[in-house]
Amino acid sequence: MATDSATQELPRRRTGRFISWVERHSISRIVLIGAFLYLLVSITVSAIEFIFHPAGKYLVLSDKGSAVSSFRDILYFNLTTVLTIGYGDFHPASYGRALSIIEAFVGVGLFSVFVAVITVKALLPPRDAIVFSKYAYYCTEPEKFLIVFVNTTKRNIGNVQISSYFKLGGDWLVKPSSTSPFITRSVQTFYVEPITNERLIAALREGDCLRVGIAGGLGFSNFSTSIQYSADNILVMPNRNKLIEFFEPLWEPDFKDALFKQMFHYQPKQMLTLKSFVEGVRKSGTISD
Repeated sequence: MATDSATQELPRRRTGRFISWVERHSISRIVLIGAFLYLLVSITVSAIEFIFHPAGKYLVLSDKGSAVSSFRDILYFNLTTVLTIGYGDFHPASYGRALSIIEAFVGVGLFSVFVAVITVKALLPPRDAIVFSKYAYYCTEPEKFLIVFVNTTKRNIGNVQISSYFKLGGDWLVKPSSTSPFITRSVQTFYVEPITNERLIAALREGDCLRVGIAGGLGFSNFSTSIQYSADNILVMPNRNKLIEFFEPLWEPDFKDALFKQMFHYQPKQMLTLKSFVEGVRKSGTISD
């Protein structure tokens, strides 16, 4: 009888640690780590061979058969061994042969891992491909939630799907995801969940939140990202006209510009959070502009 292939056993630790490590480190740091490991192996084996030399156990010989006693020459020999080059000017002897075989295996293994890591890094999209504003917004005129995000890469993101889920009164409101052919490099002000003022005021409670997920294609890879906004991080405003007016001309936004950062995390002093807005309406019984 066929059985479900899904496992029911919990793992000892969370998966994806390798990918997470690769995401966190730059290519230059990965290259430095790889070079350090090659040097560490070469220096360790060279130290062993150099220590045995005064005892009369010559582990590295030149092409003329004489013992190699210089640490610099021994290190050179081991570097060419771990890199699997082998020019033939030096060769191992006695127990040095076993060390060289082990060293060559380690070198091949390091090279394979290094190529795999660089390949994964090259195919992975940047972690901050999509950056969200600190705040989501509830617009009282269209009675919809609004999210603000920017594509920080130098290309459009294709085949985009945007999904949103709002937890209201303890229950998740789920709707089909929205599909877009691409996301440009400019800032996006995107309406998601439509919920009436009356429904929010009647049902909002502690723990309710808005979750937004974005998935798309970037180069040769697919990526996804998500964010969650609590009722204290959702601000209430009439509509998105102010944001559209600022962001629409900015095809290539300057992320270092102070005004851009202020507008991206738009929060005028008089703007209420969703929690404060609902509590105020419940006390007064009316919706104020």
